[in-house]
Amino acid sequence: MTVAGWARGGWWHDYVCPTHGTELDPPVADRYPCPHGCRWTGEPYGSGWLALEHQRNARQIRSLATAAAAAAGDAAAADRALDWLASYARAYATVPADHEGAREWMVPGRLFQQALSESIWAAGVAIGVWTLREVLDPARTDRLVRDAVPLLTGLHDTAAAARGRTQLRSNYVAWFNAAGALTAGALTRLGAPPPPAGWIDGPAGIHAHARVAVLDDGWEWEGSTYYHAFVLLAYLYGLRGTDPADLPPDVAGRIAGMIDVLGSIATPDGVLPALHDSPYRRPAAAERDGRGGPVHRRIEICELAEVVALAGQLVATRALDGLAGWCREVLAGTDDAGLLDGPAGWFAGPPLPSRGSGRPGSVVFGQAGYAVLRPPDASWLAVLDFGPHGGSHGHLDKLALYLYGDRVAWQPDPGVVPYGSRMRHDVYRTTRAHPTFSVDGAEQAECAGRLLRWTGDPPAAVVAAADHAYPGVFARRHLVVFDGGLPDGGLLDVLELRADRERALAVHLRPAVPVTVRAEAGRWRTDWEGAVPLAGWHACSVASELAVVPGWAPADDPSRPIRWLDWTASAPAAVFATLWLAGHPAGVPVPLSLEVTSQAVTVHRPDGASDRYLLTPGDPS
Repeated sequence: MTVAGWARGGWWHDYVCPTHGTELDPPVADRYPCPHGCRWTGEPYGSGWLALEHQRNARQIRSLATAAAAAAGDAAAADRALDWLASYARAYATVPADHEGAREWMVPGRLFQQALSESIWAAGVAIGVWTLREVLDPARTDRLVRDAVPLLTGLHDTAAAARGRTQLRSNYVAWFNAAGALTAGALTRLGAPPPPAGWIDGPAGIHAHARVAVLDDGWEWEGSTYYHAFVLLAYLYGLRGTDPADLPPDVAGRIAGMIDVLGSIATPDGVLPALHDSPYRRPAAAERDGRGGPVHRRIEICELAEVVALAGQLVATRALDGLAGWCREVLAGTDDAGLLDGPAGWFAGPPLPSRGSGRPGSVVFGQAGYAVLRPPDASWLAVLDFGPHGGSHGHLDKLALYLYGDRVAWQPDPGVVPYGSRMRHDVYRTTRAHPTFSVDGAEQAECAGRLLRWTGDPPAAVVAAADHAYPGVFARRHLVVFDGGLPDGGLLDVLELRADRERALAVHLRPAVPVTVRAEAGRWRTDWEGAVPLAGWHACSVASELAVVPGWAPADDPSRPIRWLDWTASAPAAVFATLWLAGHPAGVPVPLSLEVTSQAVTVHRPDGASDRYLLTPGDPS
């Protein structure tokens, strides 16, 4: 069955090369190419691509509506948008419920295998209709009403049915609500009978969802950067036409907290770290293909740009200024460059008051379980993951340490390949792929760590523990923003492992950049390349080895050769200590050294002085 000239969409996560694990480029003739030269045909690539094409078409409807609403107006753009809507309306009327290609675990849609994908598409179509209704002349308005009312009614009903089949906390529900609220709002403006209320303030509406799906510290409960922004955008969409002042205070506080989270974790150049199940590096393919690379990558960048634009209309905040700058850079010269200007008047009232200065600093998120540390000049960023697993989007990475500088990800979360690839579970969610610790080469259990100590004021410091990653093993990680007279500041990183017997204890160093390693007298220096270089000094309290091993590159290109570092000791207990220092190219000597015992770590500084960090026995309080 065809829809507007295309078959029903499948699942976009199937649009991935099974040989290289990379997302595929746009098709050429009947071939679906990967960046490494593979050419695929047939299914599931065809339906996966069509799911992306439908999403791009919804954005095209929105773009045409925006052009029609411009000061000079664009009648031709309005007519093209109406043609799209008429074509989809005719097709949707013939599409049966519950896509026959949906997997057993999916909430099935009609036009898409996933009702979630359909709701994202429906939200875009409804926004386009809403915009057109405000600018069309009477004749075109009659045509809009004729075609859009049955289409929006069908989409509204699909969202309602899907929401009734989904647990309230799911990120799916955020988008079912967004689709329902937007289609209902657009139908009302077209003069159709108002659909049942409740998309915003009902028992499963936006307010109810925010109360159960957003933690008190502002994180969406799964702890995934991508799904956090994904749910936030759904809220901002679904609240169109409401007055921010009318939001219940607790709901307003949760959504404002979500906005603050994005500003708090952004890197110095405005990039969001890929924590938990998040795409690794969104701009990586932006230069491929005349349309800006794989459409799904482009969609994700556009989603972030819209979060920035709409968040500023809901809350007067500077928290997202860095992210806005990055989005402008990535989208410059594209058809979507204007997204950051935002549709004026999205909400029915002025933004809520500003929350803070927007300047990034060190912060801890106690419920989600992330500690973010920065030096006073905010020139680099470290993230410690100690929190709950995060459901199906969690990784086996308790006490992982992620390191970022200005325009470089030294040691990031590797991200995930599209979910249709087996590599997501086989590699990218595993312990061995993450910069954390392992015992006897086994995977960590799904578990939560504990925050033991936090000092936010400079110098920032955090101590967190993991008791249940391995039976009989206690792990504790200390991070201290270390000034100590060192140029550009540094980070003292201490990982304690105590086991019930002699075991193979390992610390994973997982660079995403080329690294050189030099050993001397049982200690090592590593030099990490990048726009800003990073140097590490490494020492252990017991005999240990630091080995260079083959590894998997971050998930934007799994086939790229890369080297991992495994730091191992066979002992019942060990203290692994590293001093990280940004801004020092390889070969530039810095006369410092580390001395490590089971009780303390001593940093011998270039000026001859020493700084001693004591490891308190047991759990510090």
